[in-house]
Amino acid sequence: LTALALFGHSDVIYFLTAYSGTVLDITVAAVFALCGTVALGIMLTARQTRALTQYRTAVDSMPQGLCMFDASERLVICNSHYFEMYNLALDDVRPGSTLSEVLLKRVAKGTFSRDPEEYRKQFLASVHEGRTITHEVKQGSGRILLVTNHPMKDGGWIGVHEDITQRREAEDERV
Repeated sequence: LTALALFGHSDVIYFLTAYSGTVLDITVAAVFALCGTVALGIMLTARQTRALTQYRTAVDSMPQGLCMFDASERLVICNSHYFEMYNLALDDVRPGSTLSEVLLKRVAKGTFSRDPEEYRKQFLASVHEGRTITHEVKQGSGRILLVTNHPMKDGGWIGVHEDITQRREAEDERV
């Protein structure tokens, strides 16, 4: 294809017919190899797209909110339940957003009442120590969330956010 673009149709045909069959054989083999490589690339891309779709479906089907941050404090992924729990829209928080940006957006939405910078410092100190952090968050709506953050070996963390309001109410009724 490059030869056609550079030299023109007639020059390529002349070259292919003027030289031995070996050149023609090599050219045909190269074209078939290129076609095979492109076909394989298309198949692998389709398989990867299907796997990513299934992964996303599984993560969004979890009843808990899930978020994952890398060692640079950047959001890698969060599921739809996380957005719902904290009244966030898709445009509010995107992959690549920093922890500080997420906390500030939650402050603006009224779902985070602590000082974001102070919380961030304390939180990151625990993550760097490799400690799992678990705490309850009482929201103004009366909901109670159990938040568990698990540090990862690479310096990031995974946060699991579970609405335990009904569980607490059932426990209170038994007492």
